Amino acid sequence: MVKKFRYSGFYGTPLENLLRALGRDTIAITGVATNVCCDSTARGAMRDFKVVFLSDCSASFSPEEQDATLKNFEKHFGLVWTRTHLSSASRNDGNWFVSVPEPQPES
Repeated sequence: MVKKFRYSGFYGTPLENLLRALGRDTIAITGVATNVCCDSTARGAMRDFKVVFLSDCSASFSPEEQDATLKNFEKHFGLVWTRTHLSSASRNDGNWFVSVPEPQPES
């Protein structure tokens, strides 16, 4: 467990060093509040880590905030999955993180 004192779990904590020491290159984001602390941590991780936002393991104070944050993250930054999706994908060959497609223009 890493204790944090700011919105991002990376700011002023040993989280990045711990993940590197463990040889991790991917982080799954969970927690409260999706649109504040979780989003800040996810963006902090994007320096060198692949990021998966678990939509059913995070919550905001309103459905609108939750939906807007997850939609924005998936469109521009990384993957938004459920815990079931992550669990089944991680049972495969370990090479489950696919590159995020480029955003397509809205029609």
